[in-house]
Amino acid sequence: MLTYEKLLRRISERDFASAGKSVWGRELYYYRVGRGEKKLFINGTHHGNEYITAEIALDFYDYIKNRTGNWSIYVLPMVNPDGTAICQGLLPKSTDTYEHIRRLNGWKDLYRVWRKNANGVDLNHNYDASFKSEGVSGGAYPESEPESRAVVNLVKKENFDMVICLHAQGEEIYHGFRGVYPDGSRVIAEAMAKASGYKVSEPTGSASFGGMKDWFTHKFSRPGFTIEVGRGENPLPEEQLPGIEKRLFPAIEKAMLTYDEVLC
Repeated sequence: MLTYEKLLRRISERDFASAGKSVWGRELYYYRVGRGEKKLFINGTHHGNEYITAEIALDFYDYIKNRTGNWSIYVLPMVNPDGTAICQGLLPKSTDTYEHIRRLNGWKDLYRVWRKNANGVDLNHNYDASFKSEGVSGGAYPESEPESRAVVNLVKKENFDMVICLHAQGEEIYHGFRGVYPDGSRVIAEAMAKASGYKVSEPTGSASFGGMKDWFTHKFSRPGFTIEVGRGENPLPEEQLPGIEKRLFPAIEKAMLTYDEVLC
């Protein structure tokens, strides 16, 4: 099980920096690999119980480090470290904070099910893309949470050419937003699908708004993708890692190659 503390030990070996801090003050570290002109941003663990995507994001370094081509790749493995700690049962039960989080969760058990951040906000509905504050716990207003603000600020600072958001459920690839499909996004999505065996799909319901990919597509009109990497009950077991990575890593590399072919 990849905890935030284990993530810190692994990322310390790389070229890393902090994009900001979580509600509880945890640094939101990202690493960079490659020195190319084009910039790709990969992020994981917007949802606390999808921390397998953080491990995938860390493992991607060894796969891609000698094949970055004309790309610089920025990877923020754990957008929601507080939610991950809550989901993993690492929040001491004798604290007022624990009782506060239980109250946010309707006094239900938190272990393995908690998806939100420490304020009870679903970070993947906290972006300014058809934002809704009601019904999905998306927060009081867009980017109300320090984690989503940190992601937005990093994107604006680095001016990324392409974004890939890693989530856990469905073995699907989403692209576009509300009928807007940036140049090349469909071709890139189909290339990733062919390389991975995942399905190119259209998100529906609450999955169709307020997400990081949605905001990036809406704001910049550049290719942005959500990849649902696996199937099963969250948190997905680590036994799925080899199979997921065998399919996913070549697909991400194919996205970079296809971008070069169709947009450069």
